[in-house]
Amino acid sequence: MLIDPSEEKAFVEIEMIKAEDARALLLSRAWYGRRAEEFVNDGGAVFDFTALGMTFPFYGNVHTRMFVNTDGNITFGSASSDFTPTPIDFQTQQPRIAPQWTDLTLGYPGAAITVTVSQATVPEIRVDWIMMAEWQNIGARHTFATILNMNTGDVTFVHSPLNVAMVYDELMGITPGSNLTPPGGFPAQSNLSALPTTPTAGSPMGAFWEWFGLANGSMPFYTAGVSNPWDMTGTTTRFIANQPGTAGAWYLGM
Repeated sequence: MLIDPSEEKAFVEIEMIKAEDARALLLSRAWYGRRAEEFVNDGGAVFDFTALGMTFPFYGNVHTRMFVNTDGNITFGSASSDFTPTPIDFQTQQPRIAPQWTDLTLGYPGAAITVTVSQATVPEIRVDWIMMAEWQNIGARHTFATILNMNTGDVTFVHSPLNVAMVYDELMGITPGSNLTPPGGFPAQSNLSALPTTPTAGSPMGAFWEWFGLANGSMPFYTAGVSNPWDMTGTTTRFIANQPGTAGAWYLGM
């Protein structure tokens, strides 16, 4: 969807349009009438904040663009084609916001990714993964979202009540990536569904994350050894990554 950039709108919606051949186009305000990024499965497309007059603070860095990836995550610096999440990937790869990092596909009818920009009250960008199918398994569909508060750096994950477990493992959380870790090492995973409703501090350059999967051999890339079934269906979870040297990552509750 193209929107005339001369129009003053408090609410601007940018859509990822599903193509018949399982490719999609991500159109950002910076690209109106000029170009579009082609988006393929197991890949990402860049979304530029600068044309909107926005930036996003994340772990002490101020970002001017993000990469929206088909496999249920957002990265900074470059797109991600990694569809087999592991804790070591989460620690060492790009800075990442992962509402449900797993092997997803746009290759079935109804699947879509949308990016919505709101400037009505506070500047926010919302990314929705809608009716996403599992790779080579139409099975259950997965609908979830990430909302970025462009002023404060708050990150909110919203999971549909119908967003049930997959046949693949999944990883959820926020991380500075790039092998940046607190003095005590990369944080152990949290039980995200059992965190308190009040803010919980992490450590400088720390991450909040949880890896979900079954250890019965049905998920070959899940190597944790102990089953940890997906239990985030219907939940809303909020995080923030503060400046280095302070309490790095916070779980803010809801």
